[in-house]
Amino acid sequence: MGYSLNRIEGLATPFQEVHEQIVEVAPGISHPFQNQVRKLLFVLGGECRHQILGWDGPWNEVHLRPGDILVLPCRCKQRYFGVEPGSEARVQVVRLSFDPERLPPLPLGARGKATLPDADGDASAWADYCLREIRHLRAGRDAALSETLGHLRDEAERRAPGFRPRVHGLCVGLTILCARLGAAEPHTGDSPTSDRRVPAGYHVGKIKSYLRSRLHQPTHLSEVAAFVGLSEEYVARLFKSTTGLTVFEYARRLRITEAKNLLATTDDNLSEIARQTGFSSLTVFSRNFRRDAGMTPSEFRREIARQIG
Repeated sequence: MGYSLNRIEGLATPFQEVHEQIVEVAPGISHPFQNQVRKLLFVLGGECRHQILGWDGPWNEVHLRPGDILVLPCRCKQRYFGVEPGSEARVQVVRLSFDPERLPPLPLGARGKATLPDADGDASAWADYCLREIRHLRAGRDAALSETLGHLRDEAERRAPGFRPRVHGLCVGLTILCARLGAAEPHTGDSPTSDRRVPAGYHVGKIKSYLRSRLHQPTHLSEVAAFVGLSEEYVARLFKSTTGLTVFEYARRLRITEAKNLLATTDDNLSEIARQTGFSSLTVFSRNFRRDAGMTPSEFRREIARQIG
């Protein structure tokens, strides 16, 4: 059974709608879904297996985990089911659908244009390139993509003035980031982290990836600095000037985002979620969650339950 959260329809070209979706699959049961449009699925939490019925090409059956992206450019019948035979599944995704009048869905197994748009290509050109074939992408710790998804979810939840054009811009960003991820450009290797002449964005990106990989552990500036080979003072100043947040503020936001995913996709108690997301106690977790989300973890979980009925 599927539930939609924070749906935003009527977006500008080339998008149709964006929303969060929770898919629940009972033990031994599969959840079928008929797809009629081109779309991108970003897995936020939970895991399951996904199959495209009637298709025996690449990625016809995949194991979806947090951080994965499923590219579906075709009309097709999808099937969600548990990771193990007879197991249940609950997965939370962001579903970004594209306007079928501007980007008609391709026949199952077809392949669209393979030319990477130039720097001036519009959103439709990037979407057409991104959604040219069925793909399963592992974005994992891609900081830019994770941050863009986080901003999108915040805008959809809060609905502050101007949220609609803001959401449109974030959807364009997600599409371009997915296109870049799928372009399979040659890997040029890492630059030396000890050289301060390396662009600041490189160091900040490495720091973000490091923090994302250690969500369940305390954050120590000394360890972050040692990882990138820079002094603590330089790391603190560089990160703050580039992101507007301290290293610790950024880590806290990552933990709150992960806590939201766990609250939506698991039945774990609050103390266990606090532990899994690196907070020292339930009190500290609840205080920080309320500061960022505007409600307590229990209220957030009840709101999710209210939306899905």
